[in-house]
Amino acid sequence: TFRQTKKMHLSIIAPLFILLIPRLAGDVPTNIKDLSFAILYFASLSAIYLFTNSHKKWWEMLVLVILFSLAQGFRTLGFTLYPIYGLYYIWVAYKTQTRNNTKFKVKFKPLLLSLCRELIIIFGLAFFLMVIRWPFLQTDFINNFLFVIKGAKDFIWDGKMLYMGNFILASQKPWHYLPVWLGITTPVFIMGLFTMAILFVKKYLNNALYLLFGFPILLNLFLYFILNPIIYDGPRHFIFLLPLVGMLASLIFIDLITYFRELKKGTKKIFVFLIISTVFVNILIVIIDVFNLYPYQYIYFNRLIGGLSGAYKNFETDYWGASFKEAVTWLKTNEARSSGVPGVHGEKYTIYACADPYISTPYFTDNMIYVKDITQAEYFICYSRTNDNVKILENAGLTENAELIHTIERENVPLNFIYKISK
Repeated sequence: TFRQTKKMHLSIIAPLFILLIPRLAGDVPTNIKDLSFAILYFASLSAIYLFTNSHKKWWEMLVLVILFSLAQGFRTLGFTLYPIYGLYYIWVAYKTQTRNNTKFKVKFKPLLLSLCRELIIIFGLAFFLMVIRWPFLQTDFINNFLFVIKGAKDFIWDGKMLYMGNFILASQKPWHYLPVWLGITTPVFIMGLFTMAILFVKKYLNNALYLLFGFPILLNLFLYFILNPIIYDGPRHFIFLLPLVGMLASLIFIDLITYFRELKKGTKKIFVFLIISTVFVNILIVIIDVFNLYPYQYIYFNRLIGGLSGAYKNFETDYWGASFKEAVTWLKTNEARSSGVPGVHGEKYTIYACADPYISTPYFTDNMIYVKDITQAEYFICYSRTNDNVKILENAGLTENAELIHTIERENVPLNFIYKISK
């Protein structure tokens, strides 16, 4: 944003807004694929903004090739960068030529030829780099590439998801699944400013950053509604849209600050001041919420739904099972203690966990043994993602034998339950 604002103190607003989206920073430790794609997608759009000109240097083209290749290699939605690049290229040329008082139609044909040449070079090299990094495509290129494209829409996963207080299958999700998740997990100040960006769209049609980061949101949401792909775990498959939303919100906030400085004393200035003050108050609330949720920022819900407590039993919270580490740590500190002597394990303890073993067992000590049958376990740990802890105990006939000895909580909301099972 520095190129557009020419003011350093205003240009840092965009990265600060993006950092203040808890779902982004909170997913860093576990969500490698989706976060990497989000970074590459944002970096690609930034490169398009910086390098779209009529006299592109070879290294600028190379940067675009590398970023596009990496983005489309992570997710097939990376291929949406090409139509975005093409439309932005035409828009920049149109603005340049109209600014120079030349007729756009006269140079439209050579412009398209130049654009096609660049797209062919970028796509060809980016696709080549993707293929040489992807052995799966090398074995049977045509069939395997079609399989990848088809798999992006028809990904086979039909597990149950907690949505609006009910359990539904991934294949049965309603059309509003993604918009609702984005709306309740994005900070209120970001959503409010983003809404203003939509309402005042006519004012920003000449803003390069607004168009470049706004059109991908529109395009990807359009593809979501048309293709209806299988998605789950809330907004994580479309988490790459959050930095773009944060960017648009920052543009509106920068304009509000600039407008406030230009206004003379009066009702308008008071109104704009109240909006700016509300943004700062909500930023403080978000920081407090992140502090309270640490290290589980990725389960952040905004105040529109009542925060984490409002989302509990209505939407999935700790779907990554991140709280298992804290649960196992508490268990081995307070119950399943090891001897503390290297090579001497001490008393052994059998433990059953309701999620996949790889989520909890890496934190086990040598005297902690994972068992596949809960009836053979002395301890039972289970996260609250699907609230199956009671049902599992009932099905095993252990309701009377299981004592809840500790609960991992944030904001008084249980994330993980620890039971001691008597024989």
